[in-house]
Amino acid sequence: MSRPRTLFEKIWRRHVVPPEGVTADKEGLPATIYVDLHLVHEVTSPQAFTELDERGLPVRRPDLTLATMDHSTPTDPSIDDARLRVLDPEGSAQLDRLQANCARYGIPLYAMGDERRGIVHVIGPELGATQPGMTVVCGDSHTSTHGAVGALAFGIGTSEVGHVLATQCLLQHRPKTYEVRVDGRLQEGVVAKDIILAVIARLGIRALDMEGRMTVCNMSIEGGARAGLIAPDDVTFAYLEGRPMAPAGDAWEAALDDWRSLPTDEGAACDRTTTLDGSALEPMVTYGTNPGMAIPIAGAVPEDDAIEPEKRASFHKALDYMALEPGQRLQGKPIDVVFVGSCTNSRQHLEPQLRGPPGRRRPHVPGQSLDRGSIRHYGSGHRRAGGPVVSTSFTRFTGTMAPLPIQNVDTDQIIPASYLKVTDRSGLASGLFCRWRYRDGDPEGQPIADFVLNRAEHGEARILLAGDNFGCGSSREHAPWALVGYGFRAVISTSFADIFRSNALKNGLLVVPVTEDVSASLFGAVTADPATVVTIDLEARTLSLPGGGETNFEVDPFARRCLLDGTDQLGYLLNHAPAIQAFEAANPARLDTRSG
Repeated sequence: MSRPRTLFEKIWRRHVVPPEGVTADKEGLPATIYVDLHLVHEVTSPQAFTELDERGLPVRRPDLTLATMDHSTPTDPSIDDARLRVLDPEGSAQLDRLQANCARYGIPLYAMGDERRGIVHVIGPELGATQPGMTVVCGDSHTSTHGAVGALAFGIGTSEVGHVLATQCLLQHRPKTYEVRVDGRLQEGVVAKDIILAVIARLGIRALDMEGRMTVCNMSIEGGARAGLIAPDDVTFAYLEGRPMAPAGDAWEAALDDWRSLPTDEGAACDRTTTLDGSALEPMVTYGTNPGMAIPIAGAVPEDDAIEPEKRASFHKALDYMALEPGQRLQGKPIDVVFVGSCTNSRQHLEPQLRGPPGRRRPHVPGQSLDRGSIRHYGSGHRRAGGPVVSTSFTRFTGTMAPLPIQNVDTDQIIPASYLKVTDRSGLASGLFCRWRYRDGDPEGQPIADFVLNRAEHGEARILLAGDNFGCGSSREHAPWALVGYGFRAVISTSFADIFRSNALKNGLLVVPVTEDVSASLFGAVTADPATVVTIDLEARTLSLPGGGETNFEVDPFARRCLLDGTDQLGYLLNHAPAIQAFEAANPARLDTRSG
């Protein structure tokens, strides 16, 4: 009898090409994971298609690829979709490029005017293309949304978009798992958003409908996860039955038998487990500038002594921005503006939230729904772009550090979304930290003198010393592109967001994780003497310390080898073509995106 397995283990084992232990060997090589559904949009795909063009490669599985226009699309509800004009020329260029690329490679595309078009995180489940047990990827961090139906789904960078287009596979290390179990009946007024904010703040979901589950999985990214995953059950099956791309007839019954085998076996354990009492949860609200700054609506902003000393600077910066004080209660505070977001909760509880038509002070950008009711779609309003694989060798580097002692720096703070409209990587260095470097965030405007990159003593620094959880938020690959374009060779922090780490290493930017003590020592040294020099030795995996000595750091063995050799991950995958072909022959796809 086989040992009990978790939902994650079952899905992972089904998708390793070839069997685990062949590619994931003792050298620390990643597994080659087959992708069942690849979702594509206009912002993260231009440079990936360029990579295929330059190498003369076809799209391996157009029938498992589905494209939609959703990020750079207009949101004016007064204009018929088929006649929408894109006023932004860069956004229009992205849409035109997607249309041309999909036509050239035979990829199904939901373009402007197509009633199936909608937010990329939403159309997969609504069409029945996302199914339990699948692997689903997209060039967007919130692809985790698809985990609501029991699919292993995660965002990827633009380099990886190219990998999947060319090989239908990704190189992945098996991640650790963290089970969050929510027991008890939720109180009235407590919804999916409150559950996930409570989870994030403190680091039955079964009572949630599919839209609520999508919100939980979507926001798992804000908690630092790569993916969120909820086991499929009768709610899942009822949601999927009869949808355009879902199995039908005998295939439906066969799929149900398979899907019912997916939930975690009795006795199987995740690497970590947390249990929340759902009946004790209250509606949650954030008082600061990241989802970790969340409290119950009847609670109060924490006092200084409740905040860890190293986090107090960012805590006070957030309170200054929000015009709040430590100890202040939020209940009863006037609300200036309400935004019902399209990415996380476009399906969720719109009627009680919107007491009339959207107005100038109540932006309303819901997602498309094939279940037509009173909700109409107008696109998501996001904008992004991507890039090809560029390998840069790295062995040993000595330099000064630019200190950025801010916690939870997200990719939008590294480079704003306005820079994501480009279809190449030129000009991104000027946008690096531009909201902090320049007044009004305009690189042609006045520099802010006290920002670290504008200070003469740090002008030549090529190592960024950052606060904890650097690179969180969106999966945009523009963040490491901007850092590399500026001239940084490495970033040192106590922790990095998983997708940022992966994107950085693929683009020749070394990420160096250190302990809190080492971080504090480095910040102290560079504050006392900006000319402090450290040496990063990738071969030895060591970082020299001010005053003598060194510390070891961990780096993915495969990424380390690629950096040392200047090798290319796509080339590595292409060498596995025979194994991929054998996997496909043994595992026929249930899905054909061309049939929807």
